[in-house]
Amino acid sequence: MTTKDPEKLRAAKLRYRTRHRERYLESLRQTALKHSEQRKEYAAEHREMIRDNSRRWRLANAQAHRAHKAVRYAVKTGKLRKSVLCSSCGNSGRIQAHHPNGYSKEHYLDIVWLCHPCHKLAHRNS
Repeated sequence: MTTKDPEKLRAAKLRYRTRHRERYLESLRQTALKHSEQRKEYAAEHREMIRDNSRRWRLANAQAHRAHKAVRYAVKTGKLRKSVLCSSCGNSGRIQAHHPNGYSKEHYLDIVWLCHPCHKLAHRNS
């Protein structure tokens, strides 16, 4: 594809990811596995910087942080039950809570359990 229009390029990439969903998700999984050791080494070497960045994110995204904490607490107390399978593709592994309705207080616990690749895809498509 040799288009310079960013909207057409974005639409073409989305069409490809939609048509070849399994291939795309498998590619994301393989990339994540390949780089997991590198991420661990980086985290060990840059612990303070990562801690500072996390602190800044929590301050800048207070509502999202509160929603994440509410989900963790609900799972811990048994109010919510964490799924072991992705509700989109059915894979197991790194299952995460996705807030499709946003982070407002009334939607704190309105979540969908997604694997990491599907979660990334959900945010990319929204």
